[in-house]
Amino acid sequence: MATYSLLGSQALTVDATAGGVSLTFPSGVVYYAEMQLMDANEGFALDAPIRFTTDSSITVTAAGAEASKRLEVGGVLEIWGRGELANFRAIRVGSNSAHLKIDYFGTV
Repeated sequence: MATYSLLGSQALTVDATAGGVSLTFPSGVVYYAEMQLMDANEGFALDAPIRFTTDSSITVTAAGAEASKRLEVGGVLEIWGRGELANFRAIRVGSNSAHLKIDYFGTV
């Protein structure tokens, strides 16, 4: 069983950016990222679900007509592989921005 180290963290505001916001992950061999969609209990004033994709052929929209996935407030998501991390895009659902807490794991 491989052991992974924390390589870095990111706080990402997910807004209404056309096509979705992307990740800024650290250099090194990143194997996966664990994300949590924060809520008011974590000190954020706004609660909002998001829609996301790791498929580069999908342009993510808030309506989700393109078959993107939805993550609810308080939900946790793991994304494995540098390719899927590079292709990750997210957009808020509704009028409030969302906040993702992201930890990146891999080998140094």
